[in-house]
Amino acid sequence: MATLVKFSREVRLVPWFKGTNPEEEAGTLRLEFIVRASLGAVVLTVRMKGLGSLPYGAAWAPRASPPEFYQEGVFQPWRVDSHFKRKVSDRWVEGPECDLLDQGYCFGDSEYLIAEDAWKEFQKDPEQGWKYLEDTYLEWREP
Repeated sequence: MATLVKFSREVRLVPWFKGTNPEEEAGTLRLEFIVRASLGAVVLTVRMKGLGSLPYGAAWAPRASPPEFYQEGVFQPWRVDSHFKRKVSDRWVEGPECDLLDQGYCFGDSEYLIAEDAWKEFQKDPEQGWKYLEDTYLEWREP
């Protein structure tokens, strides 16, 4: 019998600040979709640019927004990250300053190729997007 995993879900909106060009990154934010369970978390990061054209409040309520709201170039799927309490895969590296796990560090990796697939699922139906991240968590937690 499979063990039931209890997930929690969180959406965060934070400043981008990833590069060295402040002018290019002005008004750019990260929209983070986080699924958590007992061993860690999986996060889809979406880069948001050109927020001046968005309706008020839309960036804070992705579940309530119709699919046409997700415009090409405004929302760019960036990556899916794993944050686990223990090292499950030999290729995973330690993150000494993890802001998702209580102990302040984690083990994991970033996957850029599945971010677009995960984002497409959120555009179809937010519940499908969350399911995609939960399935990714379940796959990545196995050695």
